[in-house]
Amino acid sequence: MPDRTVYVGMSADLVHPGHINLLREAARLGQVTVGLLTDRAISSYKRLPFLTFEQRLAVIEHIAFVSRVVAQHTLDYTDNLRLLRPDYVVHGDDWQSGVQAQTRQRVLDVLQEWGGKLVEPPYTEGISSSALRSALVDVGFTPEVRRRRLRRLLDCKPMVRVMGAHGALSARVVERLETKRHGVPAEFDAIWLDSVADAGDADAGDPFDLSSRLAMLHRVLDATAKPIIVNARNSGNPEAIAAAVRTLERIGVSAIVIDDSAVVRRRDGTADFARKIAAGRAARATDFMIVARVEDQWPRETTDQTLDRVIACVDAGADAILWHSDRANPAGTIEFAHRYRRIARLPPLLVGLSGQAAIAEHDLEAAGARMVIHTDKLWRAAYAAMVGAATDVLVGACAPCLAQAAEAPMPVYDAG
Repeated sequence: MPDRTVYVGMSADLVHPGHINLLREAARLGQVTVGLLTDRAISSYKRLPFLTFEQRLAVIEHIAFVSRVVAQHTLDYTDNLRLLRPDYVVHGDDWQSGVQAQTRQRVLDVLQEWGGKLVEPPYTEGISSSALRSALVDVGFTPEVRRRRLRRLLDCKPMVRVMGAHGALSARVVERLETKRHGVPAEFDAIWLDSVADAGDADAGDPFDLSSRLAMLHRVLDATAKPIIVNARNSGNPEAIAAAVRTLERIGVSAIVIDDSAVVRRRDGTADFARKIAAGRAARATDFMIVARVEDQWPRETTDQTLDRVIACVDAGADAILWHSDRANPAGTIEFAHRYRRIARLPPLLVGLSGQAAIAEHDLEAAGARMVIHTDKLWRAAYAAMVGAATDVLVGACAPCLAQAAEAPMPVYDAG
């Protein structure tokens, strides 16, 4: 029936036989238009796709059953359906429950406006997109693909969630953890790596030394496919920063954070800090990100003075600003984010939360922040658990319980 039109909405990140079966069924009804979900649309309800929109488009438009491809900018089909007014919408029957059930109902409501029909072929059994994604993670990414994912996340997601790790095992925990948040699948998008767990001291004053951390970094790279942000705590001189940028960029890290601790301690001035940023910017050969960490110095410094430091960092070449505050009251962070957003030319604002700092993610997003980084939650939790276990052993508490715990199987996390 060549005069009939059919609309199929697809992510098509990892094309498998189930997709081909669906398109074959759709082609039997008429001319097939695929509404290819954009990266932003997919990221609104599940993880960032492995392939970019352009790469997925190149695959789908060369499938024989497809007549044309249009972009679908939201999970909701409404705009495209009203524009194209297809006779049929075809989708597998797996969306009748779960996160896409409401989307399905809206499709039915819109199709009634012109008498269109929804056709739902049975979901192809024996194919698991989740298993395919897991296999791809285990195989790994090239350094170039991994490095670019952080910028793609900032382009696609209203809020990027990052969790700090302190080794391969904790990185694998972050990699595999998936849950529900308000009924929608949720996970961490990237991993933060710091030197604190290695140094054993959150206030370690030694300058950043990448050579002492490369072995751990390589183990983490083997344990996860998520993009990695490395914090250059107590950043060294411009030459050391430039060398670190070249190394991290080459192995697939997405960003380096150059911190302003020397400025806060009055050893350096803002101009010295800007030179470090400029050196990192000049050393990179790709879209590797240079992030400037700006410390809240209230009440010693006004918000206007802090913003002057931020602008100096941006002028020196910072791709993003990471705001960190030790204030117990989160109102200062929210106020700063609102002020930051009013300056149109500034890059994405990232917010680091450490210790017991607790700010609601939706408040940060509403204020204009683009990323929240939980820098030390895991290693603090691990430290507390180790102290508790060691204390129990030392005092001989509940020996049968300890023996039972020792025999219990460990959680299975392949640390690479």
